[in-house]
Amino acid sequence: MNNVTQSTEWYHDEDTLRYGTAAFVLFVTMIVTAIRYVIKQRSVNELKRLRNLSLARKIYIITGANRGIGFETAKLLVQRNATVIMACRSLARAEKAIKKIKAETGKGRMIPFKLDLEKFETIVNFAKFIKRDFPKFDCLINNAGVSKPTGLKTTINYVELHYGTNYLGHFFLTRLLLNGIIANSARVVIVSSLFHEDCDFDVDTLCLCAFEEPYSPKWGNEYYIRSKFANFYHAHSLTQLKIDTVVYCPGYMRTNFISDYIPRWYNIICAPFIWIGAQTAAYGAKNIIFCATEVQNTDEENPANGYYIDSMDVELSKAYFDEEEAKELWDQSEAMCDSVLNYEMNIIKASKNGFFDSIFSRQATGQRAHAGSRTLFDDETQL
Repeated sequence: MNNVTQSTEWYHDEDTLRYGTAAFVLFVTMIVTAIRYVIKQRSVNELKRLRNLSLARKIYIITGANRGIGFETAKLLVQRNATVIMACRSLARAEKAIKKIKAETGKGRMIPFKLDLEKFETIVNFAKFIKRDFPKFDCLINNAGVSKPTGLKTTINYVELHYGTNYLGHFFLTRLLLNGIIANSARVVIVSSLFHEDCDFDVDTLCLCAFEEPYSPKWGNEYYIRSKFANFYHAHSLTQLKIDTVVYCPGYMRTNFISDYIPRWYNIICAPFIWIGAQTAAYGAKNIIFCATEVQNTDEENPANGYYIDSMDVELSKAYFDEEEAKELWDQSEAMCDSVLNYEMNIIKASKNGFFDSIFSRQATGQRAHAGSRTLFDDETQL
């Protein structure tokens, strides 16, 4: 009898556990569904504010336009009859993206051109192309970016990878196109990140190069965070120069952008939460369209005063922006761009003459141009 009673109790306990687990899973599923519904409805309501105006005869330049937010932005612009110049590191991937967009939209004028923000020679060539073939353009969208695992990595010019690609390459491109931007009253959209608010800013440590002593970052990719803070400072300075500039700071996006950065274990554990709370690349693209075509800066709400766009709302950054540091960063960036380009040109000359290995040491490559020396920005007509 006791054995029967114990067996019955065991079955009851098993049933209770089974039903309890099922109820918990059902409850979690309902919560997840509710959260996703709220997020989706918020997104739908916000996107209703985006007017579907024709952009015929408008020309937009997008860096990193072959995937992620850049790809979705190009597609939306094409759907509204804009001409899109797709500045991509790989022409093959750019052409593949163009075929996909045409297959999905059935229309559009898209021009691919090679632009590798790590290689300043390609930036110069791209600027020449724009000045020659598209001297009149309406908007430059600085979208491309990288996020790699924590640790010091560099561009081919020995500039820290995130700083060199996310910020310095875009700074150089914008600087070379600055006369055209001013002449066309064109807008500049800079994609930063909400993480810029977490940056411990210092001009000297922000401009990290490989020959400098690397610091030990805390948890997370502080190199990426610093590059995004520099992006915001770039927008700050452009606005001070009376350039129509808008900053977009997306939060978590469901793209493959951080696939190399996030450890596999983190990806597995956090993937469901990212799926629940993160926005899609298409949603981010609609925010960029909003930045590029609709939002208007005011005397108060503009990047010079720390304002940015998120979810089609104007937000005030928690970060502090200092005028002297902004000027110092601009000056250092110009000097570094000049130094990096001169280094690349010398490498090309040296390699052609067959004595590449005997000319430059790694440490010499990172030296900045002296303040009193003439830089390429003194005479942009040479470009």
